[in-house]
Amino acid sequence: MPRALPLALAAVAATAACKSKSAAPPAPPPPALDAAAPPAIDADVPEPASGADEPTLRAGKRTGLASPTELPEVATEELVTALLAGTQPWTRVTDRKFGVVELRTLDDASKPVAATMGRLCGAALDPALARLGKVASAALADTALGYQLLCDNSGLAPATGIPVATCAIDADADGALGFDLLFVPDATLGLRLVGITLLDATPPPTTTADAFDEALGRVDARCP
Repeated sequence: MPRALPLALAAVAATAACKSKSAAPPAPPPPALDAAAPPAIDADVPEPASGADEPTLRAGKRTGLASPTELPEVATEELVTALLAGTQPWTRVTDRKFGVVELRTLDDASKPVAATMGRLCGAALDPALARLGKVASAALADTALGYQLLCDNSGLAPATGIPVATCAIDADADGALGFDLLFVPDATLGLRLVGITLLDATPPPTTTADAFDEALGRVDARCP
């Protein structure tokens, strides 16, 4: 059965993913993010009016792969695969002033652990990204379960809320793991990685998922 997603991911994950993720993309950034009241990532936000498909959304857009300094405008499977494999550095899509919010129920060996979430900053960021690269790449290499990596950019042009591009790694097999990378537009990087998940088939506790949802909404929150 498909894994259950926390609220934040159910709201922004791509319908193109091969599992039953919610299709509601979030939308344009609010004028300012109030630290006391982050914008909600609304699972009921409608599809962009254009109804454009992925080839149309990506047509003529920079992918970040033409040169080491090209800033991506859309998220692509090729760039994410390169990031996971280490052939592109994570510094191309991360800003240490903001860090990355992680939700996980997996350890470095893809074994289930107690659910944890938090904003990863400083020395905690590199090993977390290395763990994601290791376990997600291993899943993609597992041809028996049929994992697929699919990116959805429809959330970059929504009507209200936070613009988000989502890349998801999933399989339809019972007990399959799931991974997500969430990107927002960024003036310096093109796209900035704001959230990652490493999840087993058991949904994380509601309190942990809600905390991730709240932290993910604070896309401009800075590291201590």
